Amino acid sequence: MAELLDYGVEFSSCKINLEIERIASGDETVVTFNVTLVSRYGTIKEEITCLKNDLLFMLETIQDVIDTEKPNFISTDEPGLFMEVKHAQKLENETLFSVLFVIDAGISGPKQVSTDTGPALYITVKKEQLQTFKENLILELDKV
Repeated sequence: MAELLDYGVEFSSCKINLEIERIASGDETVVTFNVTLVSRYGTIKEEITCLKNDLLFMLETIQDVIDTEKPNFISTDEPGLFMEVKHAQKLENETLFSVLFVIDAGISGPKQVSTDTGPALYITVKKEQLQTFKENLILELDKV
């Protein structure tokens, strides 16, 4: 599992978890994973299915934001997940990034239509934590 804890988790109780469930190979490799958004206001868990290339592109984009500190919007070609990562601030010994995760509410609805809107969680994370999150997802993709 890959996890991002809010910089102020002891006050906000906010975290984001992504856990790879399965990978199916065919014409294009498809990844199914669970996204869990946790906050003081409750927990939202949704199963998302996307192309493996989409997920790999998301991970490359996260690395690009870490390296360049330029903001980027990330969404999968297959609807389900939208993410924004941007540089937030530099403290004495740490660089912080803002991360916004949005789960497409239309996909889990009865008509399964992409709306690009839905439950979201906005957190601030340390640079090292964002790097570890990306690396853990890569390890999970290799294990499953």
